[in-house]
Order: sequence, then C-alpha cells, then structure tokens
Amino acid sequence: MAATEGTPGIRNLSLTLTDEPPVKKGAGNVLDDAVDVDEITAADLLAEFRADADAAKAKYAEPVALNGPVTSVSKGQGDGVYIFELEFGAVKLVGLGSELGADNMRSLASKLQQGKARLASMQQSPKWASFGAEEKAGHARSCFPTLHATATITGLKGTSIECGRSSNLSLE
Repeated sequence: MAATEGTPGIRNLSLTLTDEPPVKKGAGNVLDDAVDVDEITAADLLAEFRADADAAKAKYAEPVALNGPVTSVSKGQGDGVYIFELEFGAVKLVGLGSELGADNMRSLASKLQQGKARLASMQQSPKWASFGAEEKAGHARSCFPTLHATATITGLKGTSIECGRSSNLSLE
C-alpha cells in the first residue's frame, strides 16, 4: 500500500460474514473518506446521458468518480494537458499527465498500441462472430488499461460525453 503511483491491488481476499459490530470512526486505523462520490463506469454514464441528457446533467452536477477503458490519448490545450478517450471515444476527459506520472504516460502509448493490435487480432478470429454484443464489448474492454478519475461532466456533445478538468487520475 506504499505505492506512489497507480492503483494498489489486493489478491486472494476472502470475506466472512460476522455478527461483530462495525468499527466506529476513530477506533483503530480507519481511513477518512477523501472524496465522497459514487464510482460509475463510463458505459453506464453514457447510457444515462443517451436516455435523458437533461436529467443526467442535473444528476451529475457535482464531480463523479468514473472509470473505463482508455482507448486513445491526445494532447490537449496547454502544457501537460491531455484528452483521454474512454469507452472507445464515447467519453472524453481532460486531465494532467503529471497526475499519472511520466513513466505511466510513456508506457500508455505502448499499451494502447498493444491493445489495438490485440483487439484487431480478436476480431479476426472466427470465434468472434459467435459472441453476443455484450461479450464482444467485454473482450474489447479487456484489451485496454482502465482509467479511474474524478471529473465534472460538462454534457453530451454529439455522441461523446465531455468531461472538464479531472483529478485523482490512476491507471490499472
């Protein structure tokens, strides 16, 4: 848990239901909530905006924690500013490369090329045609790194959700 970059992970975790009361805040080593936002996937966010853009914009007036496969990165306006495309261009997020770190930004381009090549290879497979739409989307998402961020939603523009300056960026 002492990593300075990226998202820490836990492996081989098992949970057991007990009758013990929950730990009260202030007792033991309980972490305070840094940001009180619900995490939503970029695909779910897009579905809400496509169903009713006005209601979704009102619902997400405050910053939201979102995640999704990052499939493209381009330079934005300003030094060190990038536009991250999630869910195959369906969500566009403005973020600072310095939040991810120089090493992550350098390796991201390579990971995106590998992901695109892997997806193209999967799509050439005869088995691909037998997959349903949801299964195809799941396999496509698995080819790319996941970007987590807290962002302000500015609205639906064309076929993409536009997000303002984001923070708390991490790659998985």
